Amino acid sequence: MMWAFVQRHGEVQKLRQRRSSFDSRLMAVMSVVALCLVMFRNAAAEPVAASLGLDEIELSVNDEVRFVYEPFSGLPSNETFSLEIKNRSSREAESAELNKQYDIRLRPSTGGDVKLISASNGELPLNVVASDSPALAQRNGAYIHSIGYSALSGKHIQLDYALIIPEHIWASPESYSLSFDIALVNTLDDSDVLALAVIDVFAIVNPKLQANLAGQVSSFEEGVDVAIVDFGTLETGESKRLFIQVRGNSPALISLSSENQGAMVHSLNPKWRVDYSVIVDGQISDLSSPLELKRSVKRNFRGSAYPMDINVGDVMGRFAGKYRDVITIDVNPL
Repeated sequence: MMWAFVQRHGEVQKLRQRRSSFDSRLMAVMSVVALCLVMFRNAAAEPVAASLGLDEIELSVNDEVRFVYEPFSGLPSNETFSLEIKNRSSREAESAELNKQYDIRLRPSTGGDVKLISASNGELPLNVVASDSPALAQRNGAYIHSIGYSALSGKHIQLDYALIIPEHIWASPESYSLSFDIALVNTLDDSDVLALAVIDVFAIVNPKLQANLAGQVSSFEEGVDVAIVDFGTLETGESKRLFIQVRGNSPALISLSSENQGAMVHSLNPKWRVDYSVIVDGQISDLSSPLELKRSVKRNFRGSAYPMDINVGDVMGRFAGKYRDVITIDVNPL
């Protein structure tokens, strides 16, 4: 009886050992399967980039660009804008789309040259530059920015442009405007328009005048400037001529006033005076009160020159010494 029990106990032990071995092999297989599943899931999570079709392209741009242009500053005027291209397509690109070239075409909505126009038909030329291509081609009155399909294959890109009004453009004081059509087109067939946006461009030119005294100051100035006219030893009837030079984009009001109401006064005693008179562009004044002239300035960068003669009065019996006066010349737009 005892032997039989031991034998059976040994069989049970062998059975347990075989089952344990089977369980280990099963666990190993399950581990491998689990590992494969993890590897499969990780591989499936990797994003796969697809080239998108061009059936739903959207262009968006600033509503407007505004300039304040200074014709006499000697500098160009620059403003920038950004063009956003959004691809909302849900399909993959076809091979024909992948091999095409595309253009961003910028041209006036009304056709013609790329110029800002005022109500009086004044003109300001406008240049367009792309941040990635400073020299854009021009064709049939339009600026052309060439891009490949790769620039359009993603969901969103941004292109940056600068609008430039060149320096040294004489312009009347007005408001100028231009509407730009911005289109994404097929390079080989620009009638094939994939998307379109419009941007309005405005420029304000303010009235501006600059002046100098020819022979005394060599350049046109703004603000306050001082020139000295030295008569040396005063003599009765002595005269000096200079020119008031004015340039600008507006008619001018030229005003002259004397600190001592038309007299040079002695440095030690203001009661000792030498009277003088002026003739400005044919108008005579003793400057006992301000002199005003209204003049039309030539419409160019040279401007107009108005002769000014300063004529010394009687110096007989005057005390020796230094005499002076200050004439203030104001030039303002009308």
